[in-house]
Amino acid sequence: MLRRLSAVAACVLFVTACSDSGPATTLEFHPEDGETRRYQTHANMMITVQRGSREHTETMRNMMLMNYEISDDGDVYRMHMLPEFMRMKYPQGHFSSFDEPSSSRDKEMRAMMDAGFSFVIDKATNQTLEFEVHEKPDDFERQGVNPIQQMLNDKLSRPGLVDDLRIAEGEHIIVPGDAEIPDIKVTVKAFDAATVTLTLHGESADGRARIYGYSIVERNTGWPVRQTLIAHTPLPKEVGMDGTMQVVLSLYPEDWMYGHDLAFLNERNALPLTDTDLTYVYDIPPAVSEQALLNDVGSVSSYDNRLLLSYAHPGVSFEGLGHIKVKDIKALNDADQPLDVDFHTNGAFTHVGFYSNDAESSIELYPLGWRDTYTKLQELAGFEARIEHYAAIHEVMTLPIKAEGATLEREGATATLTPTDNPQIFKLRLEPTETAYFNTQVGGIEGGELDYNLDSDAPEWVNKGQSRLLEIAKVGSYSTTLTLLFPEQLPDTIELLFTEFTDEKLGEKIVRFYDEEELSQNTSMAPIETETLFLDDDNYGSHGSEDARFVTAPLTDIAPLALASNELFVTLTPEQAFLCDLSESSGAMEQGSRLEMIENKQLHNVGYYSATKMPTRAVFQLMTEDAVLVHFYGHQVTVEMHCKGSPQWQDVAIDLGEKTWLVDVVQLFGDDWQQQAEQLPMSDFLREYRFLDQRERALAVLPTSNREQPESYFDATLGDYLDDEGQLRIGGRVASVERLIATGEPVTKSWQHQFSALPDFSLIEGAAQ
Repeated sequence: MLRRLSAVAACVLFVTACSDSGPATTLEFHPEDGETRRYQTHANMMITVQRGSREHTETMRNMMLMNYEISDDGDVYRMHMLPEFMRMKYPQGHFSSFDEPSSSRDKEMRAMMDAGFSFVIDKATNQTLEFEVHEKPDDFERQGVNPIQQMLNDKLSRPGLVDDLRIAEGEHIIVPGDAEIPDIKVTVKAFDAATVTLTLHGESADGRARIYGYSIVERNTGWPVRQTLIAHTPLPKEVGMDGTMQVVLSLYPEDWMYGHDLAFLNERNALPLTDTDLTYVYDIPPAVSEQALLNDVGSVSSYDNRLLLSYAHPGVSFEGLGHIKVKDIKALNDADQPLDVDFHTNGAFTHVGFYSNDAESSIELYPLGWRDTYTKLQELAGFEARIEHYAAIHEVMTLPIKAEGATLEREGATATLTPTDNPQIFKLRLEPTETAYFNTQVGGIEGGELDYNLDSDAPEWVNKGQSRLLEIAKVGSYSTTLTLLFPEQLPDTIELLFTEFTDEKLGEKIVRFYDEEELSQNTSMAPIETETLFLDDDNYGSHGSEDARFVTAPLTDIAPLALASNELFVTLTPEQAFLCDLSESSGAMEQGSRLEMIENKQLHNVGYYSATKMPTRAVFQLMTEDAVLVHFYGHQVTVEMHCKGSPQWQDVAIDLGEKTWLVDVVQLFGDDWQQQAEQLPMSDFLREYRFLDQRERALAVLPTSNREQPESYFDATLGDYLDDEGQLRIGGRVASVERLIATGEPVTKSWQHQFSALPDFSLIEGAAQ
């Protein structure tokens, strides 16, 4: 059935319009000699088989880079198809075009894919005359069956099935179906001077086979721009089992950067919105190229059968960066000689870094070729690329709130506000272009939510993820709609943040990219990505409904927190935790063990990043001294806090040298640094000293390359993070070092707390009876 669905796609892909001048009026296909195109193709398949009362489901995902080349040969032309890259995921594993060949049959298959296929097409009728396999595997020849040829050599999947379709809204033709798929109605939905949007819709008489989708084609050439087709059909009879098959086929330009993640689109729920003061963007100075391109190196990693180049912009925020382009990518061996491997890239995608809020640019690479790609990549030592830095424009713009709605347009990007039945709720639809967009932050609202747009014309049997994918194909981007909630008294306007990427080049640098693990072991180079010591709680999620109760306060306002579960807590800042001692002074005992105030490390707000993060609060809890019991009844306890003074950070006079990411602790502790380092808990050290970058953010301390990384700073001493020369490796370039001191008079506070008595369970049982 997949070949049949591909056939319907192909019948639209290869229609074109012929006209001597001006926009074409009729769709036909007459490609030019020597013309080449490359596309990304994506396929998602889910097969569900009914076996008695049980259901079994299999899924598959496939992505290819398909190259098409036209050659004119008199009364016919040949369309050569070359799948230059492929990756596939299925329940039993995965496969890619640059994997190591696993068998002789695998090698023959790769040779066939490397040689490609051709369609011989009659110019006058657009009908396929012949399908050519340029290199036929011997194994398939001996069997008498070539499954690839069987899949591709089908009359429905050849170009030229759509002919003489007049370009006018509502005009349509019928593509005949067969036993597997129904007739497909291809309708002109919309058009402009550049493209034609076609709707494809078909449904069998019994409703079991259904197809829906969009194809956007270039009006004057007929080459496809993008398309998505969705089909739900029964399994073919020859399979011999009852079941259904769902297939989603999409085609995008070769440099499409939005991806094709159907699972994400199906699972993603609306995100909450809050009022934002957008003037913050004016407080962020645009980064100069010396800072934006500070790093000389980047990292190379692999995932999901592709290679990823990552280039961090330390100390530069996402808004302050501008935008990045990557050119002249070369793969190199150990001798710095280019590898004989071609790569495709979609361009640079800039985002917030994983370990900090600094900007980071990522570049996906796809190795091209089938025969020797794996062998050649074994010599890969790194990459070289030219990173170009360009300016961006950020501007806060106002959109009027009108009962009938309003639209804001800038450089092709649009923000359209429409009313709803509720006068306090409006919808705001955002449509970007490749170089301009309106941010999803809004100023002047009471609240709201953000959601990806659905295709409003999609039939009911299309699920949420598929509907979103259809909308992406139709408009060419991940368009979003914001539901905005306003107070009873509507404001006159709302504020939107507009961003445009310009062609103003600010600078460039030749950068080397090395293996991520190798870079982590090389202390001679600065960390390529800034790693901060603390997480931003707002960005890294919640840690339970009670988490918000543990709030810090100035020394004069600190007070214990008593919970209904008969637990007692005191929450301090990291600075207060270093300068203050908490104790239980009444001498209360529980089961022969004294009660003490102990820091509860399970309440550290560091999420999954505990190895290189410190908590932004220290939560002390009343426990038995063995930390086993935490719930108490009938006790009256006294909690005392003794602080050396008020915390204040003070600059440390230290020579950082050229490698500011390596700090010599001799300058902090003197000649007996080794003895102190082996005894000093790392968590105490990081509460006493902090290493700041140019944005005054405290930086993490990284493990040395020759030691195993501790689970957390609380499970290690300072010595566990020192190299043999007594140096600490800091997670970024250090601009200054500070030490925490106590100022003013000592502070002492005392609180009494009475725990409620243990319930009488015999009375509870009697009441229940």
